[in-house]
Amino acid sequence: MRASSRVWTAPLTLAAAGLFVFEVIWFGLNLPAKTGPAILGTTPAILGSAVTALAMRQAWTSPGSAPPVRRFWRTMTLSSAAISVMQLTDLPGYLERPSIQPNAASLTVYGVAMISIVVALYRLPLGARGPGGRLRFLLDCATVTLAALLVSWYATLAGASTESTAEVATSTIVVSVALALVVLALAKVVLSGGRTIYPPALRALGIGLAMEMVGVFIMPLVADRPQVASEPLGRSAMYLLVTAAAVYQCRAARLPETAWRQPKERTFSRIPYVAVAAVEAFLMYAIRGESAAVLVIGGGAVALTALLMARQLAAFRENGRLIAEVRSYHDQLEYQANHDSLTGLANRALFTTELAGPAADGCHLALIDLDGFKAVNDTLGHHTGDELLVAVADRLRTSVRPGDLVARLGGDEFAVILRGLTDAETDEVLGRMLHTLQQPLVVDGQEVGVQASIGVAIGDGSDPAELVKRADAAMYQAKRAGKGQFARYAEV
Repeated sequence: MRASSRVWTAPLTLAAAGLFVFEVIWFGLNLPAKTGPAILGTTPAILGSAVTALAMRQAWTSPGSAPPVRRFWRTMTLSSAAISVMQLTDLPGYLERPSIQPNAASLTVYGVAMISIVVALYRLPLGARGPGGRLRFLLDCATVTLAALLVSWYATLAGASTESTAEVATSTIVVSVALALVVLALAKVVLSGGRTIYPPALRALGIGLAMEMVGVFIMPLVADRPQVASEPLGRSAMYLLVTAAAVYQCRAARLPETAWRQPKERTFSRIPYVAVAAVEAFLMYAIRGESAAVLVIGGGAVALTALLMARQLAAFRENGRLIAEVRSYHDQLEYQANHDSLTGLANRALFTTELAGPAADGCHLALIDLDGFKAVNDTLGHHTGDELLVAVADRLRTSVRPGDLVARLGGDEFAVILRGLTDAETDEVLGRMLHTLQQPLVVDGQEVGVQASIGVAIGDGSDPAELVKRADAAMYQAKRAGKGQFARYAEV
C-alpha cells in the first residue's frame, strides 16, 4: 500500500474526514432553509480542532524527527489547542446561530495562536538564494500576502451592515491581519524551497490554510442565508488537511531524509499569479452592480492584467526551457570531465578528487592491473582489447557495492575505493572480484581469458599519492607471487 494511502486511512485522518463530511451534509441540508439546530453546523469544526491537536501532538513526539521539526509541530499543537479553547468560549453564541462575532477573550486567544503559528513558520530553516533571488522571493511573498489581506477584508465586510459596531470592525481587523500574517509566513516557507518539513505535509498544510481562506472568501455568497455559514465549512476542511499533514510528518519521521521525494525545482512560482487572479475575480464581483462604464473599465483592467501575466508566464517558461538546456549541457560536460569515455567508469580526475576527500580516511584502495592484456591487444587487435576493457569494467561494477567507486586510471589499470569495510570484508570483496574476472569472456565471437593482480592499501590520512604508491607496490608484489591474486601493502 502506498504511503499516501496509509495517511488517508489513519484513524485521526478518518475522524477528521468524517467531521468534514458531516459539515458538508449539514450545510447542504440547511442551505435552502433551516432544518436543524445551529450548533450542529459548528460542532464538526470544534471537534475537528481537537482531532487536529492530537495529530499534531503525534508529529511533535514522533521519534526520529529533527529538532526544528519537533519544535514546529509543538508550537502548532499548542496553538491548535488554544483555538479549541477559544471555540468553546464562544459556544453559547453558536447555540443560536452558526456564525458569530468572537468576543474580546476569543480574539485575544486567536491572535496569540496565530502569532505563535507565524513564529513557528518563520523559525523553519529555509533554502539558500542569491541577492536577486531574495528580491524576487520578497516580492512574491508581498504579492500573496496583500492579495490575501484584500480578499479576506472584502469577504468579511461584504456581509456586514452599515450599522456594524466597533466590535465587528475590531474582529474583522484582527481576523484579516492574522490570516494575512499566516499566509505571509506560509508563503515564505513554500516559496523558499525549504525542506525541513516533509514536502507532502507542507503541501497539505498550505492547502488546508487555503481552505480556511476559501471559507472566509465565500461568506458574501451566503450573506442572505443566516441559517448557514461558510466559515465552519472552510475550517472543517482545513482541520482535515492539517491532520493529514501531521500524519504525513509522522510517516516521514520513519524515513531517511534522502528518501523524501523532493519536488522538481522550478525557475519561478505560479502562486503569486494565482493570488493576483483571485483579487481580480473579487474585483469583478465587487463592481457587478455598477454602471456599464465602470464594468467596461474594470473588465478591461482585469483583461490587461491577465494578458500581462500570460506574457510573463510564457517568458518564464521559455527561460526555464533555456535554463534546463544549459544545465543539461553543463551536466553532460561535467560527466565527460569526470568519467572514462570508453567504460563509463570514473576517470583519474574524479578518482583523485575522491581519494583526497575526508571519506577516504580509513578506506581500502585496490589497484587492479590486467595480466596479459598486451598480448590480447597484439593478437586480436585494439578493437577486441577495448571490448575486453568494457567487459572488465562491467564485472568490476557488479563486484562492489553501489557506494564504492570504481575508476579506470588508464590503459588496463583500474582502481576501486572501498569504504567502511573491515579487512575480512575487503578480502571477501577482492576474492569475488578475482573470481568474476577469471570467468571466460566472449568478445567479438572469441573466448578470451583474463586475470588480474590486485594491490591493497589502507588510507590512514596520509597524502593520497602515498596511498596510491603503497597500493601500487602491493600490486607488483601480487604479480611477483604468481598473478591472479591480491596482496596487501603490509605484506610487502
